[in-house]
Amino acid sequence: MKIYLISYIFPTLIYLLYILLKNQKSLSKYNNYINSKINDVLLFFNIYEIKFPNSYNNNEKILGLHIRDIEEDSRIAYKILKELTQKNYFRIFKVNLHVPCKLQKITEKCNEKTKCSVCECTEDEIPYNFRTNEVEIIHDKYAQEDLKKTFIASKLYKDILGTYDPSDEGFLSYVDLIYNSPSYTAYEGKSIWNRIYLENCFQNGENSCKEMNNFYKIISGMQSCIAALSSEYYYLKNDFVFGDMYTDNTIKNHYIKKIDYDYNLSFFKEKIALYPDRIENLYFTFAILLRALCRLKPLFSQCKCNSGIKENDKDAFKLLNEFLGKKYHSCSSKEFLEPIFPTHGKEILSKFMNITSILDCVPCIKCKLHGKLKTTALQIALVEGVGHEHIGSLERNEATALINAIYHFADSILIIKK
Repeated sequence: MKIYLISYIFPTLIYLLYILLKNQKSLSKYNNYINSKINDVLLFFNIYEIKFPNSYNNNEKILGLHIRDIEEDSRIAYKILKELTQKNYFRIFKVNLHVPCKLQKITEKCNEKTKCSVCECTEDEIPYNFRTNEVEIIHDKYAQEDLKKTFIASKLYKDILGTYDPSDEGFLSYVDLIYNSPSYTAYEGKSIWNRIYLENCFQNGENSCKEMNNFYKIISGMQSCIAALSSEYYYLKNDFVFGDMYTDNTIKNHYIKKIDYDYNLSFFKEKIALYPDRIENLYFTFAILLRALCRLKPLFSQCKCNSGIKENDKDAFKLLNEFLGKKYHSCSSKEFLEPIFPTHGKEILSKFMNITSILDCVPCIKCKLHGKLKTTALQIALVEGVGHEHIGSLERNEATALINAIYHFADSILIIKK
């Protein structure tokens, strides 16, 4: 009975008192102090209000977009991408997860190896077309110039996934992204994130402040996305990876995968809920990614979604074109065609390449997988943000990375809202 009173009735009474005091003008002299103390108690019992940024509360613009419009875009995108990312063409991902760390040795380790691990595809799980075609390039046949090739020649575009030029430094793995979806791994990665943020340093210049801030927002947005997904998919209720509760086909079903996880409010509070800047940066980065895909519609419209499994590919092609056919606020603002990094684009791409190299030092393989997926997508978005020209070609895995990254960011926004 005492536990019941403490766990339920007491925090409820405190919360009601908090609401009452918020509306009592006569106690305004003491409101700040009382609110502060009550907030401390509420936080202790995991009762709190998410601190949305002022830009959200006032529906202000970022990137020329009202932030509530970005949220609406996430709802539209999530609904379609939830299905699209289950199709073979966009769920089987080829990546080099075994490149050795070339930086100073990282002493951090994964505390829970089972959560940090990745289950790689067996040969019979890899679609035939992927096995027979080493590299599949999607071309925009109408593109007059390929901005990506320009930056590759300038050594400002990195083969993050290792799919173009596999080296002796590692080997390529095929991974089922549904079976290895983002979740809490117990890996903190403090030293890794410190190194990443240290790359966010630029020489002073007339336009550097705004561009530097945009770059910081993108990196912060990526970290916020990871935090939101980790808090939502925190507890694995049934450890079916090493058990026999389900058949192989069942455990790879997206719906089953999701419902077998439970959230952790304390982690959510600690990592994102009380930090309005992190929430705003999540919205910002989602808009940047969706903007990039909209700019690349002519290229993605050339994608045949051919994995070799006819009916599955037919559904993927239909869903992809449905996704491309939607009208998104992120793709129709006045700033849509304007470069995000008009002055320091090359410097930003150079620094981003350094960030991607840091990922090779992450001891958590699952973190490395999703880090490489997200940075591949963000590299595409950064290149599309440098000028008015466009990327004219993408490897299938790069297209897969962009589609899945947009899905994960949309999921993160909806997690915060619910």
